[in-house]
Amino acid sequence: MILTNNVLQRVLCIRQDQYVGTAFTIDHDARQYIVTARHVVDGVASGASIAVRHERRWVEVPVAVVGLGSDETDVAVLAHAKPVTPGYSLRTETSFSIGQPVAFAGFPFGWDSGSENINNGFPMPFVKAGIISAWVDGPRSRIYVDAHGNPGFSGGPLVLRNQSGELAIVGIVTDAPNDPITGEQTGFVCAIRTKCVLDLIEANPIGAQVSV
Repeated sequence: MILTNNVLQRVLCIRQDQYVGTAFTIDHDARQYIVTARHVVDGVASGASIAVRHERRWVEVPVAVVGLGSDETDVAVLAHAKPVTPGYSLRTETSFSIGQPVAFAGFPFGWDSGSENINNGFPMPFVKAGIISAWVDGPRSRIYVDAHGNPGFSGGPLVLRNQSGELAIVGIVTDAPNDPITGEQTGFVCAIRTKCVLDLIEANPIGAQVSV
């Protein structure tokens, strides 16, 4: 699956304290939001800042907390005073099929592929691909992807091509669990469904306004 600029140019390398991970922007009802995994920005509060990699340095971006997932819903939605990335059209999707091809983008180990000169000063992410292997509904609402993940992909977008042929974000990457006995990688990447993010946004729609 080829990811186009409406996905790639929304993906951000972020840092909270010493933890480097991934975030991305979505637009909903003409407002932009920053989405990531909750554990990537652990302890963040409104009026605080997250560090965003831009022009090969860390830039402090003040944020307001739109909402944080509870319990095992490992998502965080933040807002900045103005849009952070271009508002290229990008859908969010709440439906998918078992066996459907997906891709995810992010910054494993804090690495990036450069290319700031073609991405408004932001580094381009790495991309990996897999298929949706299973999903668990209920409080955890986890999607299991048959793929190998790495530290740093947490908070990145899980992307599919919907029935209309458009790329759409279906989830937020949260972890790549290890076997509880051997400690080895299981070969799965887990994500939280996009619906959890949309629920947080609709309860507190304070994102920066974007032109439509």
